[in-house]
Amino acid sequence: MVEKIQVNGFQKSNLFYPPIQLLSTIKSFDLKAIRKRYLDSKQRGNKSGSVARREVSLGGVVSLKLNQGVIEEAARLVNIKEPRGVDFINKTTALSSENKIFVQQENNLYTIENDWFSYIHTVKINPFNAHKVLIASSGFDMIFEFDFVSKTKTFDWCAWEHGLNLSTNPKTGEHLLLTRKPKEFDDLSKEKHKIKLIKNPKIDFLPTAMRAAFINSVAYHPLDENKIIATLFHKGHVIEIDRATGSYQVVIQGLKNPHGGSFMHNQYSATSTASGEVIIRTPSKQVVLNFTDLPGKPKELANRSWLQNSLFLSPSLLVVIDSNRTQFHILDIEKQLLDSIDYDQNWAVQDIIQTNDTNHSWINDLR
Repeated sequence: MVEKIQVNGFQKSNLFYPPIQLLSTIKSFDLKAIRKRYLDSKQRGNKSGSVARREVSLGGVVSLKLNQGVIEEAARLVNIKEPRGVDFINKTTALSSENKIFVQQENNLYTIENDWFSYIHTVKINPFNAHKVLIASSGFDMIFEFDFVSKTKTFDWCAWEHGLNLSTNPKTGEHLLLTRKPKEFDDLSKEKHKIKLIKNPKIDFLPTAMRAAFINSVAYHPLDENKIIATLFHKGHVIEIDRATGSYQVVIQGLKNPHGGSFMHNQYSATSTASGEVIIRTPSKQVVLNFTDLPGKPKELANRSWLQNSLFLSPSLLVVIDSNRTQFHILDIEKQLLDSIDYDQNWAVQDIIQTNDTNHSWINDLR
């Protein structure tokens, strides 16, 4: 059963939620430039993202407190190259910056680097083992887990090696296969397949439009340490991966440029970014929260949606990042209450995590 709910019909209120302390990654402080690139690409007919390498943006990390309709506190902690992923569990904080991972735990700062880290989109702390993190290396369609104390890789999963290797050349429109294995490249080339080999990740590059799956988020399943939830931007799927076998099943499908697939509070959820929806799937039904009719978008974006991500604070209470309106939407689904809070129009907010720790001074020293 599918239940569709128009968020614009919710009662407006700013009194239904307690103060919400957030740590937020800002991919760039020049949202207008990102919008211009996005609209230009749509005018060229490109539906899958950038077709060439671009300069890395300078972004930052911001501590925020949302309360009664306003941002009560907003402290920019650091400027850093394209921070995207952020997580916080039991006084451990993890943060990604382009191709690095930083983890702060018990007054120790750990850094993880790997040649196959490219355009990292998310980092998640392992709820079963406090020394491990899960990483979405979106640039190469890969998932990694590392023990950040020993800097040891404990798991990896490449979409290309599990049936998700079909790419498209954005300039010619022709299909090609992706591989990181020289022997597979040789064998398939002999069979006359068009195939691209990523042999040296330090210098090889895949633009957004050429990635096969574009894994833009990963998360641990909180009830089963053998399962990983991954979001496939190009496929419009949220999948659940079995770590032991590498096999996967689709748990949510039909999304448009999704972000943030997860299993929390006994429900799967994801943000269908370009359709302006948040999807919630339980065993009995699928709920579709539609944000498209909310006011406040710039005229040039009137027919387009971009909900960057969403964070469930409870089964019914969530915060949604609306990049086109530059607002945080706070919703109580059960009571059908809504508050929309403006944030800085120059911020390209990427991700948010709730935190009860307001001391993030260690972030000030990151580079």
